[in-house]
Parts: sequence; C-alpha cells; structure tokens
Amino acid sequence: MSPHLEVSDGEQAGRRLRLDGELLLGTAVTGDGRLADPVVSRRHARVRIRDDGRVVLEDLDSTNGTWVNGQRLGAPRELDPGDVIRIGRTSLRFADPPVSAPVSAGAAPARSAARDTVVGGIRPSVSAEGTVAGGARPSASRPATVAGSDPPGATA
Repeated sequence: MSPHLEVSDGEQAGRRLRLDGELLLGTAVTGDGRLADPVVSRRHARVRIRDDGRVVLEDLDSTNGTWVNGQRLGAPRELDPGDVIRIGRTSLRFADPPVSAPVSAGAAPARSAARDTVVGGIRPSVSAEGTVAGGARPSASRPATVAGSDPPGATA
C-alpha cells in the first residue's frame, strides 16, 4: 500500500486519498484532492512525494491556514506517519505503511530463539515435545540454575 491520507473527521470521514507524486487539496481542484468543506480555500494545500520518498505538505497561502498536529504550518513540512492535518473543518491522518520485503521461494523459515541459545559453550538440543537431550524434561516446579551461577538458596 502506498502513502495516503485518511479523512478522519468532517463530511468525508472514511475517505482515503492516494498520494501519487503530488496531490492538491481544495474546493476547486479536480480528482481525489477535492474537499467539500466551506472553510477550505479553492487551492488550499499541496502534498507531494519527493525523490527521496519523503512526503511534504505545503500550505498554498490559504485563508484559514493548514495545521499539522495542532500547529499552524508556516513553511513546507515533511510528514511522519500518524501526523494529523487539519484543513478547514476536515482532519486527515497521514499513513505511510512500510513496504514489506518479498519472501523469496525456498527461504528458510524463521528460527526459534531457543534453538540458538548456547549455555557454557554447549548448544542444548531440545525436541519438539520439550525434552532436553538425554531424556530430561524441564520442570517448572524446581528452581532453575543458570550455568555459571550459584544454585538457588546458596549464600555467598
């Protein structure tokens, strides 16, 4: 999913505005950026994706201003995921979901941390049933002893 704005408040709540390069927001713009809000200027703000992938919001000298997280925007500003933009009576939340890395065919499954544990230079082998090599089963009823430490109850 690509970066987008979600209208979270106002007459168009629930609407999602995709950010593909540049998006003009206002009452007189065409396409996704048209906001049906009487307090919004005809050409109110611009959101654009820079070459480095960062998303920048700019107020276009609107009458009532553009606000980000409760602060009036004075100069173009980079947006962070979760930022709330207020334009007129409309609130929009910026979302930029991370791109998930593709899983290649034949990739090794994630390994359990327990299988990577080394105690005293020895890697214990544990079966799927939880039995430690040699047939012993771990017991929650006995206090555990950590290799290289005093047994429980011992005083120094």
